[in-house]
Amino acid sequence: MRPGGLDRLLEIGLLLAAVVGRLPALGSWWTLDDWGQLARAAGIGPAAEGLPARWLSQHAWWSLAWPLAGLDPDPQTLARILLHGAGAVLVARIGRRTGLPRVSWFLAGLVFVATPLAFTPLYWASGIQELLGAFFALLAVDRWLAGGRANLGLALGAALLSMLAKENGLGLPLLFIALLWFGTVGIQDRPFAWAMTMFMLLFAVSEGALVMAHFATGETDPYALGGGAVILSNLGSFGWWLLTPGPVFASRLSWLMGAAGAAFFLLWGLWAWAMARGGRLLPAGTFLAALLVLGPALPLRTQIHPYLAYLAAAPLGLALGCLVPSRLKPGRAVPAGMLVLAVAWSFFGMRIRLANRNELGFPADPVVRATSLSWQTTRTVRQWTGGEAGTGPAPAASLVFLQVPVQGRAVEDAARFGPRWVKESEIHRACGGSVGPLLSGPPGLDVAWRNSLEGAPPDALVLTETATGFNVWGRTPNAVLYAALTDLALGHFERARRHLLLAARLHPDTVNFTFDEGQMIVPLDLAVENLPRFVDWSVQQLDNGASRFEVGGLQDLIFDLVSVASGRPVRELRQGSRIMIPGSGGELRQASPDTSPGKER
Repeated sequence: MRPGGLDRLLEIGLLLAAVVGRLPALGSWWTLDDWGQLARAAGIGPAAEGLPARWLSQHAWWSLAWPLAGLDPDPQTLARILLHGAGAVLVARIGRRTGLPRVSWFLAGLVFVATPLAFTPLYWASGIQELLGAFFALLAVDRWLAGGRANLGLALGAALLSMLAKENGLGLPLLFIALLWFGTVGIQDRPFAWAMTMFMLLFAVSEGALVMAHFATGETDPYALGGGAVILSNLGSFGWWLLTPGPVFASRLSWLMGAAGAAFFLLWGLWAWAMARGGRLLPAGTFLAALLVLGPALPLRTQIHPYLAYLAAAPLGLALGCLVPSRLKPGRAVPAGMLVLAVAWSFFGMRIRLANRNELGFPADPVVRATSLSWQTTRTVRQWTGGEAGTGPAPAASLVFLQVPVQGRAVEDAARFGPRWVKESEIHRACGGSVGPLLSGPPGLDVAWRNSLEGAPPDALVLTETATGFNVWGRTPNAVLYAALTDLALGHFERARRHLLLAARLHPDTVNFTFDEGQMIVPLDLAVENLPRFVDWSVQQLDNGASRFEVGGLQDLIFDLVSVASGRPVRELRQGSRIMIPGSGGELRQASPDTSPGKER
């Protein structure tokens, strides 16, 4: 076989290895930032104000994909896998253009194929930002190395698209300046190349300013920036992640891991310097490229994740290719074995990462966990709103996601900001607040998150948030009784009072309560235990302006609720409590075993 034909065959092998090895990503679902992008594309989210940052990956891509695929995630997942495969081919081509032997550039491509840093961009739909940024950055470098005006023009276009996708391409102008300055590229029309580079640099500065304007970077903001210590610490973290063969990354890095990562970059730099002194500049180019890729993320105080180093796996692979002895001439069985190993490592690495669980039994990977929560939520929505035929009772036209404040700051904020305030919990973030349920349900579905059922639609179906999903409390008239019991169990007596008053309005004649203890989000025993305290508290409300009729009604209703839920008779529950007596002008009496039910209220 001619050398050119063999090179093409190896490139096809890289593409196929990348695709087959990442097939476990198929079957993922939308989560976290995905819902905001889908909402904007579907026309139910706010439009971008002014010039948007990451226009290609956060706007154009989603506007194109939504009409073509809608909520089906598989087409987008397949597109991401193909982009990853194309990136691996480009890494190999870059290695070939820089003079690496066949086995070396093939190894570089395989490193990119199998890197565990690719998991999140491939599994998570919003990872398209990393993949588009990486693909166009690699394409820009490949075309730049090819030389000629046409290729330089293509390199410029690809570089601009990379910057419009993610910040990992903002350093391309500096890389091209270095290539021109040190004369490592055989470009004949150097004035034209310098003009392209200066335009690219101006665009990078403008896009960087736009990103800074769009993302909050203040001291307490999510994208807060730090100084030299933060940069050095993050460099160590990225170094460790680049060194980690996977498939699972440490959830928290120790100082020793960070020191090892920083030492890795130090050794890489020293090796590159030594090679450059001997006239071999490619190692220095890989070192510079890795720093430029990671540069935009290095000052971040908190938003540091392994997948941000995805593109840095390309210069890492090329650097490893440089270490392969040039005299090594392996037989054809060796590349085939390397391909099989890369496919197996990628495929089973994905499977292991998906199956990995934390100490609570939940998915350990945060994106996998969020995806699971989002899938459960939207599936529940489809079940109860008629989206899945033959499941559930009559479809609900209105959904209320109830987030009961349990203790501390959440209780204070709920009282301060009212029933519509909710905490940004893991489930709330995973399903995009109301966006995921809205897009998953039928047209016209009304969705709201609340911390209380006051003001909720009377016919709404209420789904109450738990740590792992939602419990179904039924329609509002039934759910408000669950809410009152829950408030009683938590010792939130004022909230219990308001829910009981709402229940009295929704049940003007008789109270019908369909109760399942398994749907409670707190132990029922706590409600029974707190019942005497609530009754005493209700009596104290007489001093705060409550009427005796209201106090007696509250006592009646709470005793009946706890009796229905616990199976204990009302007489037993009333023993020892100060209860209102009807027909006595609001007389208070201590209930006892001899108190006749007919004379108690």
